[in-house]
Amino acid sequence: MKAGERITSAYSLRDYVLGLGLPDWVKSAPSHPKENAIFEAWDAWKQAQAEKGKAGFRSCRQPSQAIKFHKVNFNGKTWFPSLVKGLNFRASEPLTKT
Repeated sequence: MKAGERITSAYSLRDYVLGLGLPDWVKSAPSHPKENAIFEAWDAWKQAQAEKGKAGFRSCRQPSQAIKFHKVNFNGKTWFPSLVKGLNFRASEPLTKT
């Protein structure tokens, strides 16, 4: 970033982070999960600001977690078909048709 430049949105944070010298394994990852992580970090920061700096985190002992995917990463049979290359996916709940 240039001196005096501020990050004012999730999109400017995304552009800044993805412009850094990231490791090769991060560069080769699909863009949607990277964007989701950056946008969720921005959202968490904004929520913490609204709560006067108090951030809450889920316990690592919680039995379930949620992972969000864009619908374009699902081809009707599997997530990220070009990456999983034959690995099986089993949903804990039935997937709805969109």
